[in-house]
Amino acid sequence: EEEKKKIIIAYEPIWAIGTGLIPSNNEIEEIINLIKHYLPNTKVLYGGSANENNIEELREISSIDGYLLGGLSLKPEKLDIFLKQTCQRKYEETHSRDDFIKLIGRNYIEEDTK
Repeated sequence: EEEKKKIIIAYEPIWAIGTGLIPSNNEIEEIINLIKHYLPNTKVLYGGSANENNIEELREISSIDGYLLGGLSLKPEKLDIFLKQTCQRKYEETHSRDDFIKLIGRNYIEEDTK
């Protein structure tokens, strides 16, 4: 049972790979919930063209445990935007903005706001 807690599954619809298109939030949530029903205590990452343009929409799906980044990981400037949007908001749910700045470095944030 302890080993099952270490399982991480990446869900990515084959038709979404490299297209920039994603299923509806309801479709994503339905599949992730189905996976978690059959494999409780597993983490499920969403792939399928997750990017800086759709992260706000994807963040609305509470069952997503993280993201599997494909093509986005090859574009540093876009990956940078995605990580700031994802990590900052997630961190700020339990910490202050000042704590986040200390965590990743003040220069990193200040460069982005110039």
